Parts: sequence; structure tokens; C-alpha cells
Amino acid sequence: MLGLVGAGEFDELIAYLAFEVSRLAKAGAEVAAFASNTPHLVFEEVRQRSPIPLISIVEATRHDLEERGPRRLGLVGTPFTMQGSFYPRVFAERGLDVIPPGLVKGIIRPEPRERLLGIARSLKEQHESTRSSSGARSCRSSFVTPATREFPSSTPL
Repeated sequence: MLGLVGAGEFDELIAYLAFEVSRLAKAGAEVAAFASNTPHLVFEEVRQRSPIPLISIVEATRHDLEERGPRRLGLVGTPFTMQGSFYPRVFAERGLDVIPPGLVKGIIRPEPRERLLGIARSLKEQHESTRSSSGARSCRSSFVTPATREFPSSTPL
């Protein structure tokens, strides 16, 4: 899927996703969800072809924000998400704003990037310190960002 997006092959992406949703419907699914952001680049086009209702995480996020009351969403995501128009467009329909951190003309400035990395490191350290005393088994976990790709760690569960 990412290859199709990267190559700008959106017609092929629509056909692929519509086919997969149809397969889910034939298998008995009554509803389908796009649980990642990237397919939302073509969500409306796939929704039009879908034999079953589709759930959008973008619309679900907007709905949740509306119920909670804030009017501005801080958005962090992959380059496809950050450069896509689907969050701003869907949120603007209800008068809500989307604020991508450090995104200026498609370029992520180093200051917000370092702040986000610091937050990720802090969360990782907190997670490791609270779990290390439990004596439970260990498994691999990661923090992933588009800028750094991965912070691997061995984290006790």
C-alpha cells in the first residue's frame, strides 16, 4: 500500500482497498474500519465503492474531540499523514483546527522534533522503570517516528 502511495498510484490504491473491503463483506463483515491514517488519502473514494459501511479513524477522532470540547487537535504522524489534507479537511467541516507540530511548508523543524523525541524517551524510561520491578517477562517494544525511524528497547512487561 505504501508503495502505491509513494508512487502516486491512487487509482490502484482505491481499487486495492475497495477489493479488500469487498472480500471482508463476502466473508461476513457487516462493517469495516480503516485503522491507519494512510488509507484515508482515498477514504471517500473507497467508501463510495464499499458494499458495507466504513469507519474512519479521522472521523472518529473528530467526533471524540467534539464530545470533549477542544477545538484544536495537535497532530503527529507519518509524512503521508502530515502532508495529507484528510485531517484538516474532515476537521474543518465542523469548524475544528488541526495543528501539526513544526510543519512549515512540508519541512519539520528540528526544535519540535527534539521536543517530541524527548517526550518519547521520557515515556520509554517511565515505562521501563515501572515495569522493571514487576518481575514479569520481557518483550521488545519500540517508539517510532518518521524522523528517527525507531528507538528499540527490551521492555519488561
